[in-house]
Amino acid sequence: MMKTALMMVLGIMPVIASKIPLYVGSGSDVGIAKVLLDAKTGEFSGLVNAAKVSSPSSLVMSADGKYVYAACRVKGEKDGVVVSFSRQGDGGLKELNRQSSMGGGACHVSMDRGSRYLFVANYSSGSVASYGVGPSGVLSGALSVHQHEGRSVKSGRQDGPHAHSIYSSPDNAFVYVADLGIDKVMIYKLDGVNGTLTAAGSAAVPGGSGPRHMVFSGSGDVLYVLNEFTLTISKFNRNKDTGSLDLVATKSVMKDVGEGMSGSEIQLSSDGKYLYAACRDIRGDGRDVISVLTADGMELIQEHPAGAWIPRHFCISPGGKWLVVAGLKDNKLVVHSRNETTGKLAKAGKDLELKKPMWVLFAPADNS
Repeated sequence: MMKTALMMVLGIMPVIASKIPLYVGSGSDVGIAKVLLDAKTGEFSGLVNAAKVSSPSSLVMSADGKYVYAACRVKGEKDGVVVSFSRQGDGGLKELNRQSSMGGGACHVSMDRGSRYLFVANYSSGSVASYGVGPSGVLSGALSVHQHEGRSVKSGRQDGPHAHSIYSSPDNAFVYVADLGIDKVMIYKLDGVNGTLTAAGSAAVPGGSGPRHMVFSGSGDVLYVLNEFTLTISKFNRNKDTGSLDLVATKSVMKDVGEGMSGSEIQLSSDGKYLYAACRDIRGDGRDVISVLTADGMELIQEHPAGAWIPRHFCISPGGKWLVVAGLKDNKLVVHSRNETTGKLAKAGKDLELKKPMWVLFAPADNS
C-alpha cells in the first residue's frame, strides 16, 4: 500500500494487469463458457463453464452489464428458447428464467438501446418475437410475434423465410430483421411503452444474396448488411422518421469469391471508420478470412487469415485493440491484434481450445 502511494506521489503509476472477461456460446455440452483476455498481451486465461444451456447460438448483455441473454435451440423441440441469466461476482451466470422463442431455430438475440426489451430471430420458422425485461432481468412472455412470408431465388436455402438476425436502430424507434430466405430486411416500428413490434415495410437486397447479419453506423443514418451467399455488403441509407431504407451500393468483401465460401458476421469499429466481415470456407481448404473494408466507400483493404476453420462469429474488444474469432469447426478461439489507425489485423497471442464456439461476447470486468 505504502509503495503504491509513494509511486503515485512520484508520478509513477503502478502496472495493473487488466483482464477483459468474455462469454462464449458453444454448440456443445459446454453451454456458455467464460474466459479472460489480457488487455495488454492478448493472451487467454481462466477458462471456466459459466452456464449449462443447450446450444446458445447468440448472446447479448444488458447495458448495465448485470444480465446476459441467450438464444438457444433445444434438440427435439419445435420451438427454441430465450434464456435470461444474472452475472455473479465471479463472472458465473445464474439462470433467471426462460421463454419460448415462439418459433423454430432460435439463432439471434438483441436488446433495445435501453435494455427494456429483448428481440429474437428464429431461423427455421422465419419468425421474430419481442419480450419485456423486468428490473431484475427476468423475461416476460412474448409481447409480439411476426411470421415472415415469401421465398427467393436460391433453391433449398431460400424456399421460405429464414430470419437470421434482429437489431434495433440507435434511436430505438425501429427494429430491423435480416431474412436470408426472402432476400429482405424487414422493418418494424418499436412501441417504446409496450415493447410491441408493428410491421413498417421492408427493403430488398439483390436476389440470391441471403442477408445474414447487420450493423448500424453510430448515427443510425446508415445500415450495412452482410450477405451470406454472395459475400457482399449492401449499404443502405436510413430515414429516421419513417424507418425506410434506400439501397446505396452492394460490394464484395473478397477479391476472389470462390465456390464454397459464405459470410457470417459483420462489425464496425467504434470510430466508424472500418468494417470487418468474416468469410467462411465451407469446404475446409483454408480460405477463411476476416476482411477489412473502409466504412465510407466499402473499399477492401485487407483479407486477413481468420486462423480457424469456420469463423462463425467474432467480436472487437472494448478499446478496439483485439478481435477474437470463434472457430466453430477448429474448436478454438483465435485472437488478432488490430491497428486502430489503419484498421488492419495481425495474428496475436495463443489460440484457446474450446468445443464448437459459436458466439463471442465481451463483458465488463468482474471480481475473478
